[in-house]
Amino acid sequence: MARQIDNLRLLAGALLAVVVPPLCVVCEERLTASERWLCRSCSRSVVTGAEPRSKIIPVGARGSLLVRYALEYTREVSRLIHEMKYGDKPGVAGLLAAFLLLGAEDSISRDAVIVPVPIHPAKRRERGYNQSELLGRHLSRHKRVPMTTGVLRKRRNTASQTALERDARMRNVVGSFHVRDVSKLASRSVILVDDVVTTGSTLGECALTLLDHGVEDVSACVVASSV
Repeated sequence: MARQIDNLRLLAGALLAVVVPPLCVVCEERLTASERWLCRSCSRSVVTGAEPRSKIIPVGARGSLLVRYALEYTREVSRLIHEMKYGDKPGVAGLLAAFLLLGAEDSISRDAVIVPVPIHPAKRRERGYNQSELLGRHLSRHKRVPMTTGVLRKRRNTASQTALERDARMRNVVGSFHVRDVSKLASRSVILVDDVVTTGSTLGECALTLLDHGVEDVSACVVASSV
């Protein structure tokens, strides 16, 4: 059902573009026939700063989590991610997935399984999709490794992390995830996928939840880092 809703949204967007000329999601300049989501100038600004990067975030007393990414959280990147999540533009995930792939490089092994960071069911119903699943789907297809969406779940509908300070972010997500049927991850390297990492509180809590349920190898791939 979720995939059918995604497809309907994409179709509606394509039909709307016939009536309303598409605009750059960053500067709102009208796009040419060869441009998609970004005008040439904004696209150049995003691509110029793209390169494989990584950072380490702490995971409680369990050690640390390696997070790979390709973009810094510039004005253009911020706008792209915002439009994908809150602007009802799931198609932007296809563009951002290219940078997810760049950040991942050749780090994903054949025994890996992709686990997108889940959102609460209520939030998914409101938004119509989980942007991390959209990104994970692209990564799964290009890297030819499976993605599972039912094992890690969000059980508490937490407040948005956007306006919270670091300590508040950490408290906000504690205990908000749970694991169902961890056997699906047996002997697998888990790759968490999300759009952006800031303090690492969400990714860290996801990783801690998986580690507490017996998963031994967890890392993460995101599009951008804001710190």
